[in-house]
Amino acid sequence: MKEDHRALALERIERLVLLAEEAWPEEKELSRRYLELAWKLKLRHRVRLPPHLRGRFCRKCRSPLKPGVSCRVRVRAGRMVRVCLECGHLTRLPLKGAKGNRINKRRREDGEDVR
Repeated sequence: MKEDHRALALERIERLVLLAEEAWPEEKELSRRYLELAWKLKLRHRVRLPPHLRGRFCRKCRSPLKPGVSCRVRVRAGRMVRVCLECGHLTRLPLKGAKGNRINKRRREDGEDVR
């Protein structure tokens, strides 16, 4: 029963995120409201966001993130830095295979080929 609720919540979350992306350029407040509702559903039903939805909105102001339009994306020192242009919130994400990555450091210590 609980899994049914979670599956339904996940479907609704995906639908709300899509609606938010469609409404975003013209109606920013409506788009932000859709994302707030999706976040509340996620919290209420204890659902993890799938990877394709995780980086699509700002965690602070709940506005959709479109590179070059609503957020600035930079690559520095083995990580991607995303800055929301609405609120200024920074998100730092490690890049796969970056030199500073802990996994690659362990592999180098073990003598494995990193590539």
